[in-house]
Order: sequence, then structure tokens, then C-alpha cells
Amino acid sequence: IGHAICYINVDILQRILQRFFDIRLVTVMGVTDVDDKIIKRALETGEVHSVLAKKYEDEFFSDMKQFDITPSHMIARVTDHMPRIIAFIDKLVSSGRAYKSKNGSVYFATQKCDKYGKLENVQIDNKKQEGKECASDFALWKAAKENEPFWEAPWGKGRPGWHIECSTMASHLLGRVVDIHAGGIDLRFPHHENEEAQSCAFHDCDQWVNYWIHIGHLQMRDSGKMSKSLKNTISVTQFLQKYSPNVLRIACLLSHYRSHMVYSDAFMDHANSIYRKIDNFLKDCTAYTNGIKPRVDIDEAYLFYQVDNMNKTIEMSLKDDFDTAKCMGVILGLIDNVNKVINSKKPDNQKYILAQNCCVIAMIQSSIQHNLELFGVQLNNKQHIKADVDYNMILNSVVRVRDDIRQLARKENQKVMFEFCDKIRNDLKAIGIEIKDHGQASSWSFINREKSEKSP
Repeated sequence: IGHAICYINVDILQRILQRFFDIRLVTVMGVTDVDDKIIKRALETGEVHSVLAKKYEDEFFSDMKQFDITPSHMIARVTDHMPRIIAFIDKLVSSGRAYKSKNGSVYFATQKCDKYGKLENVQIDNKKQEGKECASDFALWKAAKENEPFWEAPWGKGRPGWHIECSTMASHLLGRVVDIHAGGIDLRFPHHENEEAQSCAFHDCDQWVNYWIHIGHLQMRDSGKMSKSLKNTISVTQFLQKYSPNVLRIACLLSHYRSHMVYSDAFMDHANSIYRKIDNFLKDCTAYTNGIKPRVDIDEAYLFYQVDNMNKTIEMSLKDDFDTAKCMGVILGLIDNVNKVINSKKPDNQKYILAQNCCVIAMIQSSIQHNLELFGVQLNNKQHIKADVDYNMILNSVVRVRDDIRQLARKENQKVMFEFCDKIRNDLKAIGIEIKDHGQASSWSFINREKSEKSP
């Protein structure tokens, strides 16, 4: 879920840019389907590296779908862009910005880049290193090794380095200037630093990316950064066994995207309680406007002011580096205030203003729902049919309760209770379920079916 946190945060930012600021985005996701880790795992398992990469890619997109991550407009896979990667490297070599080493690999000459280190503020290490002119130089092309996949290039057989892959695909699909480039904070150096350097050299420009967005790490309270090397990871499957996808999105919204999020059961339980609070509030609003919840006196001017304040605060917060934590604070504050109003014991005795009161609550409900859906929160105010519900048990329970009411009505000679039982029978019959009374007990069956499902 450390990776999921990064993609959920980027998804939230994209939704804000598109839905709040009305900016038309064209998005690209790079898929590294050949690298050191994939090759190592393929050799360990005896699988073909491309088959292994596709399996992991399918798992990744399945996980992203569960968290309702908006799919990118374009998916760029490294192996589909190999000729372009080779051409990109060839131009850097021809311009003197890269060089071939004695071992057949090709390195980027960081000393030829005046602004190298501008993202991380690092100094170039001028010490020579085996195969490299400078210790800071990084691989654009890795010479082929035994039992590893390779491609033919002017410098010999091999495969591209990680950084050059992203620069080539982004340049091909987005052009010589990229507006926004996002990723985890751990990618700022060396990956993004090297991407920027080689892309500026290729395009002969001072700046390739206009805005870099770096997402904070997910950290464990006791063991620091969540990573496989520390063996403290929590898989998406493990997380979803306990929480819904919405809980992780709420957790992201309660934090700033650049800040490290500290994972704990207590924090996730808190995010879960926030989600339930929002869900219950929206249901209460529906009950109030539908007349199910008792009406009360409402200070409309006060609530209009609260909604206006929420909307202004959200706008200012999103303009201030996408401060979703502050947005959530003002949304939850409004929910608390409205809950106090609609759950008060002071009844509304002026019937002619009931419609106005309902409109105010409906407007607040709509505003809060709109803002949360803007961030990608899936709300349960609409009832969905669950596939795993046992409707036989539900109908059996309804029939047993109706039988108890009929017996009580017979005992106390209550005509109203019999009429109530008749209403239940008629309502069920209207939706295709027939109840038949058999003295003390009743049975139910589906109407117009060859084989009726019956309860004793």
C-alpha cells in the first residue's frame, strides 16, 4: 500500500486540477517492463521476463481499479519504445553529452550539465570510477550480461538504464516540455534529477519539467519507511481485508501529499470513523429532507454563512499547494455544526417554512457530497445490491415477525394490526413475493416461477 498511497495522492491532485480548476490534462503512465529486479526475479523463477512483467502489470492495474484510480490516457511500456530510446541515447553521444565506456555501457556526462543537482541540490562527484569518467555519471545503456535480455545498438548489445526510459517515452508522447511530472519523494534523486539532466541535454533547454510533484513516503510508526527490504510492507489484499478503499483515500486527504504518512491501525481506524461519520451525515440529511427525521427550527442565515465559509476555505486551501487536510477540516466542521442543528430537540412549529428548511439541508448535503466526490471519495448514499446477501433469510425473518404480529392481534383483537399485516403482504406481492397464511404460521414464495422457493 506504500505504492498505492502515491497513486491515490496523484489521482486526487489530478481530479482537483481537472474538476476544480478546470484544467484539461493529458496523462501518461510509464511502465518499466524490463529492469534489474524483473530480470533477477525471472532468473530465480525460471519465467520469461516479459511474461513476469505482464503478470505484475496486470496485478498493479487490478489494485489501482480497486482504489478507483483514474486510468491514464496513455500507457507507455519500455519494450515498445526501444528504437526511440536507442535514438535518444545516440543523439546524446553524438553531441558529446554521453560517452561509451570500455565495457560497452554508455554513460551520461554529468560534468557537461551546468545545472545538474538542481532538484536535490547535490554536488557532482568528480572522482573517477571504474568504467566511468566521473562517479556521478549514470548509465544510459547497460552492456549485455549472460542470461539477460538484450537489444542491438550502435554501442553493442544491451538494454537501457532506468532514467533514459522515462525521458524518452515522455518526450515522445508529450514533447520537449512537460508541465507536471509526479512520483514518490524517493524518486527525486537520482531518478528525477537524472531525467531532468538528460532531457535538458537532449532538447537543448534549461528546463524540461515545469512542476515536479513528489509524494511523501508511507512510514510505519516503529520501523520507518515501508519497504520490502525492511520486511514491513502491507499488501493491498491484506489492507482490503480490514478496510475499504475509501479509508485509504480519506487517510490521504487528511494528510498533505508532500508529508510522510505514518501508518498505524489507530490512524486507519480514525480514517474509517471519519468516513462513517460522513456517510451517516449524508443519510441523516436525506432522512431529514424526506420527512423521516423530525423537523427542527433552523437558523438559515447561519448555515448559509457556514457553507459559504466552507467553499471559500476549500478554494483557498486548494490554491495553497493542494492542502486537502485543511479542506477536510472545514468539511468535517460543517458536518458537526449541521448535526447539532438537525439533531436538536427543538421542534419546528412553523409549518410554512418547512420547505425552506429542507432546501437548506439539501443544499448543504449536495455541497459536501460534491466536494468529497471531487476528491474521488465514493459515497454510499445510494443503496447498492450486495451479491452475497441471503434474501431467503431476510424474507424468512419478515414472515416470522408478521406471524408474531398476527398472533398478538388475534390475542388482543386489534384490527389495526391485521390491517398492518395485510399491507406487508400486499407490498410484497407487488414486487413478486406471495405470502400465504396457514393458521398460526405463514409461508412465502416467488410468483410466476415454475419452482417456487418456499420457507417452512
